[in-house]
Order: sequence, then C-alpha cells, then structure tokens
Amino acid sequence: LFLMRADAFMDAFKRLDEDTRYTMFAAFAESVAEHSGQSVKHYRHELGPAAREIFLNAAVNLAADMGWGGWRFGPHTPGEMTLDVANSPFAEGHGDSGIPVCAPILGLTEALGGIIFSVDPQVEEIECAAVTGGDTCRFVARLG
Repeated sequence: LFLMRADAFMDAFKRLDEDTRYTMFAAFAESVAEHSGQSVKHYRHELGPAAREIFLNAAVNLAADMGWGGWRFGPHTPGEMTLDVANSPFAEGHGDSGIPVCAPILGLTEALGGIIFSVDPQVEEIECAAVTGGDTCRFVARLG
C-alpha cells in the first residue's frame, strides 16, 4: 500500500506544461482503470443486479476510507451511470485548473462501471471542482 498526500501528488502535475499534464492525467486514469478493472472483471459476471448495487455501496465506503471524497452514485439507466464526488482531494490538491484533474477517480469509475454494465464503459469527468470552483465533481459512465 502506498499513501501520499493528494496536495503533494497533485502539485507535481501542476508543475507540468498543460499538454504534458493532460497526457499524464489520461495515462493515470487508464492505469487506475486497468489495475482496478482486473479485480472488477473477476466479479462482473458473478454478480446479479442486487449484488452489483452492494458492490457499488462498498466502493463508496472504500473511497471514504481512502480519503477520496464523498461519493454518491446517481440512478443508473440501462446505458448510463453517474457519480458525484464532494470534496475530491485531487481537485482540492491541484487547485484551479482549466481541465478536469480527478484522473484517479475517473479510472476507478471506469472500472466500477464495468460492474454495472458488464462491459467497460466510456467515462468522462463532466464537472470538476478545480475547473468550476465548486465543491463537487461529476463523472458519467456510458456504454460506448
């Protein structure tokens, strides 16, 4: 287990030029999705709909335990899942930004979306507190 303060971690990204920062955020999200997804793929075909909701509730608790903000999944439709994250440590640690910065949550949302949809979804951070100045980030996972 590796722990690091989000502000120290995100400050490293702030020191990169914008193009490199964007590339690093994308790579970071892909890496989290891949490595978290390995566990998720093991479960996705084993869990029925009720168990999938229990799995997501466990993810909410785990995110809180890891200090990844307050997570709340929205209602799921057959092709879309939303996640609101209050007080993202990544947005807070980065500060003001012109682009969304919560790459670790984006990657984990992709992995968790695989539980709901039984296939890997397309995920985007459609609202980032570092961009808006608010306190909530919103992620949407959609079937490709």
